[in-house]
Amino acid sequence: MTTNNKHSLFKEILDKYERPLLRYVRQMVAGRLEKAQEIVQETFLKLWKEEFREIQTYCPQWLYRVARNQAIDEYRKERQMKKHILQQNDQGAALPLQLAEELMQKNDVLKAVASLPAKAREAVILKFQEGLSYAEIGSVMGISISHVGVLIHQGVQILRKALAAGGGQ
Repeated sequence: MTTNNKHSLFKEILDKYERPLLRYVRQMVAGRLEKAQEIVQETFLKLWKEEFREIQTYCPQWLYRVARNQAIDEYRKERQMKKHILQQNDQGAALPLQLAEELMQKNDVLKAVASLPAKAREAVILKFQEGLSYAEIGSVMGISISHVGVLIHQGVQILRKALAAGGGQ
């Protein structure tokens, strides 16, 4: 692939997937825009280093999978750091990172989605926010299509109950 063709194809992929990927990753990192931007940028840097022809047929799934893995890695690093900081915190005072994670979105729907179990939340976001098919979601999450269906069904059931309960208050 010539350099011009690679630039052109990369720009096309970037234009098409940057915003949806950023929206998806931002949900995974508790709304922290700068962290989401960092992860998406790293995802596209990894794409640049790949041989485009080899992943062209499954590029969206590849992008979401790489971004997802990076977000999970980031979560693990932060959790380890938080654990270390908590051990160092003699007074037991709440730390800013803890408080940020505890403060959920104000919108009722976003609160309900945020309260879903992690895998169901991710499947619901990929389906309804990002518009991915069950097969694409399965590829991104590394699970079977039938498991995707189960997660989405469970997520929707929980959301219905949560929203119905919240709507009566």
